[in-house]
Amino acid sequence: MQLFIYGRPRLTHQIWLAMRITFVLLTASFLQVSAAGNSQTVNFSGKGVPLKKVFTAIKNQTGIVFFYDVSLLRESKPVTLELKNVSVETALNEIFKDQSLTWIMENKTITVIKKPVQIIETTAAIISEPIPLIDVRGRIVNEKGEPVAGVTVTVKGSKVGTSTGDKKCYSCFYKCKH
Repeated sequence: MQLFIYGRPRLTHQIWLAMRITFVLLTASFLQVSAAGNSQTVNFSGKGVPLKKVFTAIKNQTGIVFFYDVSLLRESKPVTLELKNVSVETALNEIFKDQSLTWIMENKTITVIKKPVQIIETTAAIISEPIPLIDVRGRIVNEKGEPVAGVTVTVKGSKVGTSTGDKKCYSCFYKCKH
C-alpha cells in the first residue's frame, strides 16, 4: 500500500468515508441550531408598562432591534401583558392589539409604524338616507293659453318623464341629487 504520491500523503477509503459522515453530521447539527434560533420565545409580565420598556425586554431576550419614531410612542397607551413562552410574532400582536400602531419585521429589525387609516364605506350611509323626491306638476298651454293634451314632459338630464293626460296636466316625482 502506497501512502505517498508525489510527496503528498494518500488518503484511504476509510478516511474519506469518515470525512463524509462527519460532514453530514455537522451539517445536520448546524441546521438544527439554525431552526432553534428562528423560533425564539418571549416572556414578559407587567401592568401599565410603557411600550419602550416592553421593547427593551424583547430586545434583551431575542436580540431583535426596534426602530420607531419617539413621537409615535408618546401617543401610545401603556400595556398590561402576561406573556409566557410565546413567539415574537404572538407577543407583538398582543402588544399592539389596542394601539394605534402596528409593526413590520424584517430580519432582526422590527419597525413600528402608525396603523393605516381604514376607509369606512359611506355607500351604506347614503343608501340609508332617503333621497328627497320632488313633485313636479304643471300644465302645458299653447300660444292662445289653451291646455294641450298628449305632450311628453321629461326632466332635463334624466330619463324621468310623463305625459299630459285627458286633464291636460302632468305630474311626476323626481329624485333630486343636490
